[in-house]
Amino acid sequence: MKSYLMQTVENPLADKILHKEIVSGDAIRLTAEKDSFVVRDKAAATSH
Repeated sequence: MKSYLMQTVENPLADKILHKEIVSGDAIRLTAEKDSFVVRDKAAATSH
């Protein structure tokens, strides 16, 4: 379970942080779609 969460949540989130798509103070949204998790960026998280 730990490696699954690392692959599907932590790694994509870390990539967005490293590429400065997400910065300190931003809100994100984590959703489940079909068989995986999707990290939504700050625009998607605040548009609802």
